[in-house]
Amino acid sequence: MLLKVTIYTKSGCPDCAAAKTKLRGYVTYEEVVVDPANENQLRALSALGWNGHVPWFQVNLEEPNEAALSAIAYGLHEIQRLLQAPSQ
Repeated sequence: MLLKVTIYTKSGCPDCAAAKTKLRGYVTYEEVVVDPANENQLRALSALGWNGHVPWFQVNLEEPNEAALSAIAYGLHEIQRLLQAPSQ
């Protein structure tokens, strides 16, 4: 079962690289590098618990299951929704 997700990372982050390696084979993904100077992006992401590393969600990828992947997909959908919302 493959799920397309979008992963938000910081450029040059070793934890991000390790997590991406672990994700490979379980999900397909595209990477979006977050601009640390973009306060709207950072506010939206931190409101969802993202701490600058991937994954911001905790999932056991050794035994991926439908519920875990659904939770990932929902969280990433919410991030995209918040990032696309007009700033207030």
